[in-house]
Amino acid sequence: MLPRGYGARFDAQAATLWLRLLVGTPFLDRFAYPLLVRRGHAYLTPFPALNSADRDPFPSGGWQLEAPDYVQPGSVSWLQEHDGK
Repeated sequence: MLPRGYGARFDAQAATLWLRLLVGTPFLDRFAYPLLVRRGHAYLTPFPALNSADRDPFPSGGWQLEAPDYVQPGSVSWLQEHDGK
């Protein structure tokens, strides 16, 4: 279960092959996510709208805190003006 006040991101690409296969297997994938956490491939991002006093304490056991300036690949589009050509 996620602690209150955090979002989660799992980096299955950094895991071993057998764990990536487990993540991609229907029904068995539910067993893969706790393993990703234990092996250090899970990141928590604090919700910016909550004060740190409103969040649960940061859990131990494999979770890593996401860097504050991290931007998920593909989540930002850089727009530029079209010159009409």
